[in-house]
Amino acid sequence: DNGNYSGGSGEAMNEEEVIPNDNGNYSGGSGEAINEEEVIPNDNGNYSGGSGKAMNEDEVIPNDDENYSGGSGEAMNEEEVIPNDNGNYSGGSGEAMNEEEVIPNDNGNYSGGSGKAMNEDEVISNDNGNYSGGSGEAMNED
Repeated sequence: DNGNYSGGSGEAMNEEEVIPNDNGNYSGGSGEAINEEEVIPNDNGNYSGGSGKAMNEDEVIPNDDENYSGGSGEAMNEEEVIPNDNGNYSGGSGEAMNEEEVIPNDNGNYSGGSGKAMNEDEVISNDNGNYSGGSGEAMNED
């Protein structure tokens, strides 16, 4: 379902069981594991080499490939959000999470290609910068 789960980078959210490399839940390209008890870096399907992410980690290591790739790494649950800080927020598909204010299409926060808005009250599907046609997602929505 494009905008929610694309063929390329679909994700499973808040699932009891995580099935790595199950396309739509975890794609080979940029699959993610969310709210997992154990995080296994570079386990394809959970964290891909290209755009793997670590979520709900205690320590965030910017630009640490496997946790945060150079291309589209993200830092989540950070106290301070530094847009366009590569490793935290890349120019290509960086995201800002748990932000008080969401600025669509602010590169580094929300890129044109695969930006996402999380913890938003209102979700506007296919609104580029919030939800791109390719792999936009909505997380923690009511």
